Amino acid sequence: MFKSLCDYFLFRKMLSPILMQICFWFFSGYIVYFGWWLISKDFDFGWFVMIFGVLVLRIIFELGMIMFRIYEKLDILSKSLDRD
Repeated sequence: MFKSLCDYFLFRKMLSPILMQICFWFFSGYIVYFGWWLISKDFDFGWFVMIFGVLVLRIIFELGMIMFRIYEKLDILSKSLDRD
């Protein structure tokens, strides 16, 4: 457990991907809540916001996560080359 915590403090493990996932679920909940509120005002637009709002949010967060996935793959590749 201490080694895992130490990895975060020494920047060997990234904290940002975890925070991005938490933010994604928070904002998704907010969009769905806002969509339900909009349904009471304008039925069609409320459904539009709930469906496409979460979809657009997912795409935005996936584009942000690509950098971290590339880093993870390059790190694995670097470690495998160092072993050989």
